[in-house]
Amino acid sequence: MDDKAVHLQMIQGVISRMAGNSFLIKGWSITLVSALFALADPKTNPHFFWITYFPVFAFLCLDVYFLHRENLFRKLYELTAALEPEAIDFSMDVGRFSDSASWLQAIGSPPLILFHVCVIGTVVTAMVMVF
Repeated sequence: MDDKAVHLQMIQGVISRMAGNSFLIKGWSITLVSALFALADPKTNPHFFWITYFPVFAFLCLDVYFLHRENLFRKLYELTAALEPEAIDFSMDVGRFSDSASWLQAIGSPPLILFHVCVIGTVVTAMVMVF
């Protein structure tokens, strides 16, 4: 039973890191967009505001990636939890769980959509107010 517990702890550690990375991505997204708005001056260069869309979509893609990987490791955790202790091989390969449906699940995650739509909405609102 010790091998099974150790393997489950390893997988849980990866899941925790993926969730932590996703949290950091959200924080950096807000910070960078705010900084770009603070630096932007519509009088000197009105096109500077368009740069804010790049980090918004880049961080959205990174957030989807981390959520997708987290979902794959959750599937590995469920599989490992169901295995007999003698069958534990300490494999961390999640390739067998990867399919297009898991990407769609990650993209369609309500918290992810809500957060990034709010950031995009803020950028659009700020641009409308300035121009």
